[in-house]
Amino acid sequence: MNDSIRRRSPVAFVVLLCLLTIPFWLFGAAPLGLPVALPVGALMAFCPAVVAVALIGWGEGWVGVRRLLAGSIDPRGVRPWTWFLPIVLLVPAATAVAAGVLALSGRPQTVPAAAFLLVAVPVVGGLGFLAAVGEEAGWTGYLQDPLQERWGELGAGVVIGAVWATWHLPGWYLQLDRTAAWTAGMWVSTVALRVLAVRLRNASGGSVFAAVLFHVVVNLCSLLFPDQYTPPLMASILVVLAVLTRVVTGAPAASGPRAPRPHSAGPAS
Repeated sequence: MNDSIRRRSPVAFVVLLCLLTIPFWLFGAAPLGLPVALPVGALMAFCPAVVAVALIGWGEGWVGVRRLLAGSIDPRGVRPWTWFLPIVLLVPAATAVAAGVLALSGRPQTVPAAAFLLVAVPVVGGLGFLAAVGEEAGWTGYLQDPLQERWGELGAGVVIGAVWATWHLPGWYLQLDRTAAWTAGMWVSTVALRVLAVRLRNASGGSVFAAVLFHVVVNLCSLLFPDQYTPPLMASILVVLAVLTRVVTGAPAASGPRAPRPHSAGPAS
């Protein structure tokens, strides 16, 4: 790990992020007016990138900021290209399993109409990509490497996942008016998703774009298939999936640090 990444401060990142997010927690309940039910508070998705850019700009200069942003949108960092398959398909597969379990239990489900999906997928996917860059530039681009150096891959995934999930709690429970059971399931699901995102990013060449694309797919599944993406059920499925993914892909020991690959923050040119 290079010195600039080692000097990063996870504590400063989390503190500044919380301070920047306070207005969204307090006043973000108004609807955004999109095809899916999202409050204005969803715009806090851009806060991690703002904090990451500020901290990297202060400590590493414009070159570091450019590397961070380029790596967040450049798909060429995903190597080999076959890693796009698990990045794109894992969460839809988990959602399909949840749909099957719900069908077997006799629970009624609503599947979005094809005409709705034709409109919603490009809109939600496009906006979701911007939001995913806004989040992953911070969670992955700034925070993952220093935490991974200290606590290993699994430790970094669990810690970032816990912070990520807790950061969303006011929006889930208050602004979206979800139940405690839904919120608890979403919290566990979010931690499991972060463990998956960290594993997929490391295994596919260290590109932040891998985490961005994974995040986009998560948003599409959760927003467009809310009946199937039931958090208490998805929590169990995603935890199992996270464990299986680590076993199948040969993840490093949780206690040992893993040095990022040289292009982990994206192309420097």
